Amino acid sequence: MIAAALLLFAAQDVPADVQADDIVVTGQLLKLKVGLKTNRKGRAIACAIDRTSGDAGFDRKACETTVVCVNQGPRDHEAVSACVHDRMFSFARGRATVAAMEERE
Repeated sequence: MIAAALLLFAAQDVPADVQADDIVVTGQLLKLKVGLKTNRKGRAIACAIDRTSGDAGFDRKACETTVVCVNQGPRDHEAVSACVHDRMFSFARGRATVAAMEERE
């Protein structure tokens, strides 16, 4: 089982003293647990979310990403966690950017 700390952006009410043209971004760090099933060679063949982030799409991407990171090696905990964290941070940042662009329209 691999536990990875992932960044998930959460919306929050803007304080009254913030001007309308200011941008406020609040992030929340979540502990997301991903369980893997591996074959005899140590390659990940199945994935399940043991502790959800509350966002099914984010969980699905975390599972897919963890499998990719494990299978591309090295397979030690630190390397896999760093790989997953970097990729999921980029994914979350991309989702936040898309959401902000959609709000402007």
